[in-house]
Amino acid sequence: MNMICLKMNLGHLTPFNRDQVMRLMQTTCRYDCHIMFLHNNRTINGKSMLGLLSLGETGEEMVEIQFEGADEEQALRDIRLLLEGGVQPEKDRQDAVFLLGVLKERLATLMKENLLGIYVHGSLAFGCFHWNTSDIDFLVVVKQPMTLEEKIAFVRTMEELSDEAPPKGFECSVMLESVCREMPYPAPFEVHFSNMWREEIRQDAEGYCMRVQGTDPDLTTHVLSLRHSNLQVLGPQAMRVFGPVKKENCLNAMYLDTDHVQEKLMKNAIYIILTLCRAVAYKQENLVLSKVEGGEWAIRNMPSRFQAVIQAAVNAYREGREMYFDMEDAKEFCNVAISEMLG
Repeated sequence: MNMICLKMNLGHLTPFNRDQVMRLMQTTCRYDCHIMFLHNNRTINGKSMLGLLSLGETGEEMVEIQFEGADEEQALRDIRLLLEGGVQPEKDRQDAVFLLGVLKERLATLMKENLLGIYVHGSLAFGCFHWNTSDIDFLVVVKQPMTLEEKIAFVRTMEELSDEAPPKGFECSVMLESVCREMPYPAPFEVHFSNMWREEIRQDAEGYCMRVQGTDPDLTTHVLSLRHSNLQVLGPQAMRVFGPVKKENCLNAMYLDTDHVQEKLMKNAIYIILTLCRAVAYKQENLVLSKVEGGEWAIRNMPSRFQAVIQAAVNAYREGREMYFDMEDAKEFCNVAISEMLG
């Protein structure tokens, strides 16, 4: 494989401090390729702490970074993004948990005695949260229906807190206690918030709250998930609040989540592939798994020709980076997984 190069002005970053070097090495050591920094007639190993610390000030001179090996293109993309972003310390699960503490205080003040509980599901509850690739998923349960004014206050609070959230933000719905106990399909919600609605909420929070209402099939799979694994922020235990969900409803919601699969593959291959892995595991063995666990299950139990594309999705998810894959292999896997899920 031919060597590829990246040239950048690193004068605003160098000399690297210890924290920056540790962050760089966390990234460079992920890749199966040689990574070398060239400056002022010196060649420095990008996987060496002492080497990176010795780079010194580079001023206005360009630094050349060479990549040579199996995943050199992927390494170049990710190293470039890291350097362009200033080599900031990587946030982790503890930062998300701290943010949930802030969220709990804000919502308790806002909703007062109407607030029954806050229940986190998804990657943060399953222990596979990654700041760069995960959102913070949770459900809020209230005792009585919310007024329009209360809904507006809720989405404005969430929009404000989103400035401190991971890049993918919060994904949350408010549900009535009575709905949670019965879990009709699809389940109604009081109000919903996610990153995709932030601009609309900033422009017209009242109009948003009046327009975005109804039911959501995904609430069924969220409840399935948190009945098996949840991070309880506030309130009674989840099993006392959320009633059981029917398997056929969950499978239908999972299918809807992966509809138009080829279009969605282009936008978020990691999500689609690992979601399908989880869905097949649930269909065949009634297993409720995280994305990573679902991928690992599929590697062991689905046709071996799909191992490479599934492993690529698992690795990218774990490491918080983009996924590079063969589109035809991914399409074939998705078609087979959907057939298994519906069969």
